[in-house]
Amino acid sequence: MEKQNISKTLENMTVEQLSQYMKDNKDNHEEWQKAYDLFAQKSDWQDAPEGASWEEQKQFVENFVSQVTG
Repeated sequence: MEKQNISKTLENMTVEQLSQYMKDNKDNHEEWQKAYDLFAQKSDWQDAPEGASWEEQKQFVENFVSQVTG
């Protein structure tokens, strides 16, 4: 039940809030991925290059997030 509430809360977050949530949960792959999926939808963002490793994907998104949020 608690996980469902977290997901619902994530859906209500702005792009900036999702960005901060990803930063706060950078070591929790599952939570980071949930936030990233919503972030990508809300910011009309494309995924990291095909075949990128988890670390490369993470870096790719972190670079984008820093550009979006300044």
